[in-house]
Amino acid sequence: MTTRVTYYPSTNDGCGSSRQGEMTASYNDLIEMFGQPEEYISGDGKCTFEFVIEYEVEDEFGVESSYFTLYDWKGNRPYNDSEEFLVHIGGKKFEDQWAAKRALELFKKTDVRYGHDHSVLCHGYSHAY
Repeated sequence: MTTRVTYYPSTNDGCGSSRQGEMTASYNDLIEMFGQPEEYISGDGKCTFEFVIEYEVEDEFGVESSYFTLYDWKGNRPYNDSEEFLVHIGGKKFEDQWAAKRALELFKKTDVRYGHDHSVLCHGYSHAY
């Protein structure tokens, strides 16, 4: 059986997640992948944006759902939004980072960015990998 992953925009606020990993991407690529993030200055001033994305993985063992967050940390977002930087991945478990990294791979290897609108990976369409 082919493993499939589906991404959804989340109504979850990401509260309770913790750093699970990191990846390199530009802010513009993240917006093309997932739409507009929650833009804010955290109470401690350490984050200026956060994406919260739910996902579902279906394979021969069944279906598993969770979510991940993507955020900058301590001012590491460059002024040029096309410049790549270290994006932090949050989640409830270590495996959540792989869903975020898989989304970036799909984005870079396919033309999903030219789909329906700016948040093409989050339309609830299943992607094989």
